[in-house]
Amino acid sequence: MKNLNIIFYMILVFVVGFSIGTGFIITYEQSTFKGFWWKEDPIVANCYGSELLIGRARSSLRFWDDLGYKHKKYVHKPTIEICDGPKILEGYIIFRKAGDDQLKANILAFTTRRHASTQMVGSTIYFRNDTQNMDLLIEHELGHAFGFIHTDIPEHIMHPMYDQMGIKFWIPD
Repeated sequence: MKNLNIIFYMILVFVVGFSIGTGFIITYEQSTFKGFWWKEDPIVANCYGSELLIGRARSSLRFWDDLGYKHKKYVHKPTIEICDGPKILEGYIIFRKAGDDQLKANILAFTTRRHASTQMVGSTIYFRNDTQNMDLLIEHELGHAFGFIHTDIPEHIMHPMYDQMGIKFWIPD
C-alpha cells in the first residue's frame, strides 16, 4: 500500500510539473512575437514536388534573407531519404503537401516547429494543394519556420488572414 502511495504521488508531481511547464511555454509563445531562433541557418528542402515553383521558393527565401534570417541552402529536389524521413528533420525547413485530413476548409497552409527551449530544431510547412505558389504564402509560413507568430497588424507578412497580409515586416513593440 505504501508503494502505491509513492507511485501515486510521483505521477501527481509529474502531471502537475508537466502542466505548469506547458503553461509557461504557451504563455511565452503568446507574449513573444519572435520566440525561437535557429542555432545554425537551416537547409530548406522542397518535398512538395515540382508544382512548387523554384522561383517562388527562392524569392520567398530572399525576402527573409534580406531581413537577416538566412538559410544555408535551398534544395529543390531533395533525396528520398529526406522526403520520406521524419516529418520534422533536425536542421531543416521542409515544404510538404498537406493531407486531405490535415487542414480545415479555410486554412491554406500551416507550419509545425520543433524546438528545445527557444532554439529551433526543425520545421515543416504543409500547403493545401494548389496554394503553394500564392503570393506571400510561402513568405508567411517561412516566418513561422523562422520563429515568428501572428500579428493583427494589417499589411504585415505575419497577419493570420491571407486577404489582410502584406509585404511589410517589422517586429512590433
